[in-house]
Amino acid sequence: MANSNLAIRFTDEVYATRSDVAKSLGTNLIDSIWVQIINYRKTFMSYLSLKDINKYSYYVTLTSNVLNKCEKINSRIEQVFSEFDSLKDGSIEKETFRKDMMRQSLRHIAKVKNIIVNDIALDNIIAGRSCDLLYEPISRYYSALTMLEQTNNLIIDESLIAKFLEILEGGELTSFYRENEISAPSQKVLINREYNGAPTSAIESMMENLIVFLNDSNVDILTKIAGISFAMNYIMPFENYNEEMTALLIKSVIQKNHKIHAAALIPMEILLIDTRGLLSNCSKEAQKNNDLTYYVIESAKMTDDILSLVLDRVVTVSRDATEKAFYSDEPEVEDEKVYIQPSINNETKPVVDNKKPAQPANNQPKVNVKVFQELDEKALKRAAEDLLESDPTLRPSHAHFYVRHCTMGKYYTIQQFKQCEKCVYETARTSMDNLARAGYYRREQVKNKFVYTPITKE
Repeated sequence: MANSNLAIRFTDEVYATRSDVAKSLGTNLIDSIWVQIINYRKTFMSYLSLKDINKYSYYVTLTSNVLNKCEKINSRIEQVFSEFDSLKDGSIEKETFRKDMMRQSLRHIAKVKNIIVNDIALDNIIAGRSCDLLYEPISRYYSALTMLEQTNNLIIDESLIAKFLEILEGGELTSFYRENEISAPSQKVLINREYNGAPTSAIESMMENLIVFLNDSNVDILTKIAGISFAMNYIMPFENYNEEMTALLIKSVIQKNHKIHAAALIPMEILLIDTRGLLSNCSKEAQKNNDLTYYVIESAKMTDDILSLVLDRVVTVSRDATEKAFYSDEPEVEDEKVYIQPSINNETKPVVDNKKPAQPANNQPKVNVKVFQELDEKALKRAAEDLLESDPTLRPSHAHFYVRHCTMGKYYTIQQFKQCEKCVYETARTSMDNLARAGYYRREQVKNKFVYTPITKE
């Protein structure tokens, strides 16, 4: 009974390695316990068409915990694509998101290849402008992503792999799979041998098995992502471009499974940078006993982080596009004007508004501000200067707008700030939100848009 409880603990609660179990229990005498754990895991094992050098199949242990991870990744991908589809085709927002994600992908490929690149160079590559020869490998990789993005009815086979390789090579292929053996000390030992690349005689058959695995409709997307990452690093099938091909195959599988071209935009290249060696450790465990579960679990963490990054960006772009659409439908709003009433002796006299002006937040110095709407332009300028001197966190454009738009009970819009300060919409939105956070306005939602009303804080 005790061993049974340990089997559940080290499988369902945490999927532990043998060394993890020994460390947790404080003893290396765990043979009987480990046998019990393996026997318990067998009830959840699912064998894959992915095979090792000796043609034995890999397997995953599909406990409820692992299945939940698989479902979460699948749902996240669907969510990303749903948000992306909500962006209007041809819109600035959709193109902005595309460029942002492409930069992410290219930046990480550059890091893998030890190429230092800045955003200007990346933008030139994405725009199709000529670039320094140093960046040619990145430019070719972008061409491969573009090809994937534009491919309909994607078929993952050797033909697709050849197309990718031709683009990465920059010309006609002179060879396909690797022809030179990889020499590493770990591949020469007889016990616990670790491969950093398959023998050349085994590459073709192992890649055939990998392609079958990628097209298996019964395998979930997370296991496929993990399987590609593991197998490509294990086989090292090409003389060059193994990292690029790993990322391209992962994106191809996502595109094929979810039938959407935006898969090329997900920066799965991040998986290639295993700075802490976590995937490397999982690879060693998988090679010991053909259990790919460790690799799947670690890949789930990294993939979830990648998708969260993408989702945050596409949701932000989608939200901004929706908000901008509502405000762009508003009629043109004239800035408030200071009306000057002539007196009998031809002297001018401002019309007095007895409403109390808004005050800044509690943590800001109190400003002795007159009713700004009563003032002429010279006085308004001086009032803005006084406000800036009293609250140094404000920008000049914020103070300039506020002294002209601070009547209690009135509601002001982003469009008014945009017109008054002659700036782009995004700057206007950020500025109004900053003024609200500083306590000068309260932001309210009216139907499907935001308006800002001055507030007074004692």
